[in-house]
Amino acid sequence: MRVITVVAMVVGVVRVAAAGAPDEPDVPPVSPPYPERFIDRPLVLPTKMLAIHGVVRVNLTADSVASPVWIAPSAFYGVMPKLQVGIVHDPGICLFGDRDFLGTTIDECEGGLYDDFAIDGLYLLIDKPEKHASLAGHATLGALSFDPALVYVRAGALARYTFASRFALIADWALRLGLSNRDEGNKEAFDLPIQLAVQATNKLVLFAEAGLLAPLSELTDAYYASIGVAGLYAISDELDVGARFEFPRIAGGRATGANASADTRQLDLFVTYRR
Repeated sequence: MRVITVVAMVVGVVRVAAAGAPDEPDVPPVSPPYPERFIDRPLVLPTKMLAIHGVVRVNLTADSVASPVWIAPSAFYGVMPKLQVGIVHDPGICLFGDRDFLGTTIDECEGGLYDDFAIDGLYLLIDKPEKHASLAGHATLGALSFDPALVYVRAGALARYTFASRFALIADWALRLGLSNRDEGNKEAFDLPIQLAVQATNKLVLFAEAGLLAPLSELTDAYYASIGVAGLYAISDELDVGARFEFPRIAGGRATGANASADTRQLDLFVTYRR
């Protein structure tokens, strides 16, 4: 009887050993946290990440301070590892547009409360961390105004080159093509913004910015040049806050007076939340 019991125990142990340990439950892979350092961030959002970007723009032009004020909400989503799409407003919803000038009320919100919209896309073409270079195709379809309808398409590239672990040159150069009401000035133009980013700390990055908007048909007569400075602070890997001070028309072929000088200036306050 004892022999039979021992044999049964041995057989049971062999069966358990043959079956092996119970299968462990599948654990989904954990995505690395989004970098807090700006110059370490990818050009496009990771897959399934949503970013909500909000801007409050305050006009600081001489004799028109805080008239108007704009609110510009935008949203971006990582569709797949190399593709990001978004909805963009710039300048966005116009508020507080009335001001008094020599006893006459002037409406600075010439296009009304809501007068622009765009669909934006980025597709990553090159990502070479070992060479400190990234490049993405950048395309936008939108309307500068609804009345008149100034529909346009913007096509170009977003490029970034990092160096010395704390600096980056970022260019978002493109050609903008007018698709409607071209007689209203909605024609082809080069859009050539560039930034120098300085990662001051792991959370704080500073920018020096410049840009040129130049219509192809009137390069010397109707261009606008801009300069500005900005700062962005990463509160966490999900939340950024920042500010930008800009002279959007520091120079221009046709502009005179307040339209092209240091008198034309604006302040942007912005926040970005990612999830």
